[in-house]
Amino acid sequence: MARLAVVGVLLVTSLAFVAPKVSTPRVVRHQVPRSAPSSESSGSSGSSGSMMAVVLGVIFGIALLPHSALAGTGSSRPEFQLVRPSYMQGIDAANAAVKPGEIDYITRSRIEAAQLPKAKEEMEMTRVKLQAAPSKEERVAASLKRLREYSGVEG
Repeated sequence: MARLAVVGVLLVTSLAFVAPKVSTPRVVRHQVPRSAPSSESSGSSGSSGSMMAVVLGVIFGIALLPHSALAGTGSSRPEFQLVRPSYMQGIDAANAAVKPGEIDYITRSRIEAAQLPKAKEEMEMTRVKLQAAPSKEERVAASLKRLREYSGVEG
């Protein structure tokens, strides 16, 4: 279905780039005086075909964009993975760490998973500290009180 549509578009747009047949010049014996040339007759036949081709190209380019744009992005691979996939086995594997000091994404995921309990504990401590902190209203009131004491104004 999609191939048929692409072939149809190619056929239609290819006709837009074909130059019109040029006939041999004819001798005109009786010329009628012309008025000022209108904007319609000044090359609109050639530009309308090319404009149509540009518009169709943009439309089909936008319509077919997701298929070609997702071609090698690795969108099927999860961001967090603890099991090494089969294509990462061996020294010549894609995305594998082959030099000393390099870390591939599987090893990085394992390190993050090992640090997860400590991170949860730190997040809980941060949440408790934030709940115990004074609210913005209390901080503003205390700041205004200090400012009044400093300036010597009572109120």
